[in-house]
Amino acid sequence: AAILGHAVEGENFNSDWWRWEQRPGRIAGGATSQTAADHWNRYKSDVKLASTLGLNCLLVSIEWSRIEPKRGEFDIDALKHYEHVLKTMNKNGITPIVALQAVTLPAWFAKAGGWAQDKTVDIFATFVEKMATALAPYCHHWIPQYRILDAFKMGHVDGTWPPGQTNVLRLSRQIGYFGDAARIAIQRIRNVDAQAEIGMSIEPPDVLPYDDESPWDYRAAKGINNVDSWGLYEDPDAVFSLGTPIDDTQEDLDAFNFWVVSMPARRWVRFAPTAIRRGFVQPVDEKGVDVDFRYRQPDASRLHSVMQHLQHEEVDVELIPGQADIDLPPAILERLRTADKPVLLVGGAHDFADDHDRCTYILDHLEAVDDLENSEVKVLGYIHESFLDGFEWDRGYSTRRGLVHVDWDTLARTPNQSAYLLGDIARQGGITSGAIRKYCPDWQSKLESVR
Repeated sequence: AAILGHAVEGENFNSDWWRWEQRPGRIAGGATSQTAADHWNRYKSDVKLASTLGLNCLLVSIEWSRIEPKRGEFDIDALKHYEHVLKTMNKNGITPIVALQAVTLPAWFAKAGGWAQDKTVDIFATFVEKMATALAPYCHHWIPQYRILDAFKMGHVDGTWPPGQTNVLRLSRQIGYFGDAARIAIQRIRNVDAQAEIGMSIEPPDVLPYDDESPWDYRAAKGINNVDSWGLYEDPDAVFSLGTPIDDTQEDLDAFNFWVVSMPARRWVRFAPTAIRRGFVQPVDEKGVDVDFRYRQPDASRLHSVMQHLQHEEVDVELIPGQADIDLPPAILERLRTADKPVLLVGGAHDFADDHDRCTYILDHLEAVDDLENSEVKVLGYIHESFLDGFEWDRGYSTRRGLVHVDWDTLARTPNQSAYLLGDIARQGGITSGAIRKYCPDWQSKLESVR
């Protein structure tokens, strides 16, 4: 499961998000992350709980703003804290995956222009090297940047996250510098630990045109797919592409060890001629109602299709209904097949009506993962986001996404059925009939309908 620092730690006062939260109207219910789930102080018991439940891996994000609250000034106590977090995970038999930056930025870095400033690469490289040097003895798996596309789109296209701008041209420059920062981060980690396992995050090409007969909606969907997959979904007709941080070179693809891929879902966009600063794109739900850029409709049946699409260019897969000709470039496909890179799948970040729906989601999607075993896809693992209820960005505490329920008055932890279910699957190494009967007895397999 995932534990994202700012969302659960509390008192992250030197981040761009803390300042953003202070203005009324930006966060649902006027909430702030001041306390969140108090994970900063309760990490030992939280890690022990994860181990007791049966989970064997936690993806944890480091809060850069805690480590470097002012440019060039590093907080040794904060650095030691994250060392203790990883030591606690090691002690409890949990494999850590460390995301060095996820969503938030130090306030000083954001104020200076964020990823668009000229010295971005050097600034981030210094932070990465310090973290790798300190944490490499306790961690072997790294993700230099995580959830970065969400932050980019919500902050620079949707405008509801920091810095609250809608400017596609500015976003294009940020993506370019960010790509350079990603490359140098990988190099710095390798300098510390040559055998480190490093992941690269992409979104699957799962955006659909709201009107599949509209060439404008179709081109808008292809453009977003191209951005989300960091250019691995290349299409010369994707007129709204914002650039590709990963160059089309073997060196870049060889630099990392595994893909971090969000579970496919259904998303829709339509061409919006008045949305100039958003690249003429408006995300909508299945009924055509405007939503933000995080909206996703869970759909486990798409996992097999997307993975087959990534692995076998000859497979006739309709990712977009009626359009089976959106294959990735043959050169990229060949590299994906021969590079022998496993995939770390991330899912669960949805606003479920209740925990029963979360249990159903887990079973549907892990069944789909299991169905990949006879293909050439190597699955490194599945990460559920999130482990704890927490501060859900602009939605504050109005939604709960945790496997573990947090009482906002007492901060007491109570595992949901979904926590026991996922723990059982992790402990047993697969879905068992006993787990289904115990935690989600009315669940019906979707596999036959997928096939």
